[in-house]
This record gives sequence, structure tokens and C-alpha cells, in this order.
Amino acid sequence: MFVNWNRYKLGATEDEGIVDDVVLPPWASSPEEFVRINRMALESEFVSCQLHQWIDLIFGYKQRGPEAVRATNVFYYLTYEGSVDLDSIQDPVMQEAIENQIRNFGQTPSQLLMEPHPPRSSAMHLLVAHRVRIRSHASLEEEVEPPLNLFLPPHCA
Repeated sequence: MFVNWNRYKLGATEDEGIVDDVVLPPWASSPEEFVRINRMALESEFVSCQLHQWIDLIFGYKQRGPEAVRATNVFYYLTYEGSVDLDSIQDPVMQEAIENQIRNFGQTPSQLLMEPHPPRSSAMHLLVAHRVRIRSHASLEEEVEPPLNLFLPPHCA
């Protein structure tokens, strides 16, 4: 998706440069490396333990109102679902202008949550939160404490 293998004519930039392959950051030597590094970052424990905050901004209680203002997460009013009833606009020029604005600048997703989303519990966190029951080779059950190195990193606490 980063390489224009079919050589589609994608237009030109303002300085008359040809729009072609995606220009990757200097730290990525290939599209494959760019994807690999971003995938590692997105699947990291750090991102996993911050994910609930992103959900709050995009779909949750920080999308609108005072919490959105506090989080600096406020956008132009036309981007919000239900902010304008296009069918009620009588002036066709105004209706087209608003439709174009929405089409070109997008809309925020539907707000799904009104309260903070709980942080994600990783498997490591669940092991730490509860004593673990294991079955030994002799088919005996015993309770064990998980090793200390299974605790979540401090930034997730």
C-alpha cells in the first residue's frame, strides 16, 4: 500500500512534484520495515496499557463536552454526528457546501461510551492479581504465586 506498483497518475504537489510512492521516514529503509516497526510499537505493552485513554478520546466520554475541552480534543462543529440536519437545509448551495465540508474533512465517530473505559487487563496482570492454580505431574493441584518478573511495567500501574 506504500508503493505505487501500478504507476497510477496520482497528481502533483504544489511545487509540481509527482505524487507517487509514499515517502517513508528516514528510520524505515523499506515499506516492510516501516510496517514491522509500527506493528511492534502498536502491539507493545506500553500501547496496550494506554489503549483505554485513546478509546475515551475517540469513542468515549472525552469526545464531547467539558472533558473533551480539558483533553484538548475539540473539533469543528460540523465534524460531530448529528450536529446538522442536511435534509432541513433549503438552500442547495449551502447544503452542498456543508456536505463537501463533511466529505473533505470527515466526521468524528459515533460516541459509544459515556464513562471512562477501563484499562486493559493483560494476561500478566491477571496472573499477578490472582493466585494461580497449577496441576503438577502427579495430578495434584497447588496454589503458587506468580514470579515477580510478571508484574506489569511501572507505566501501566
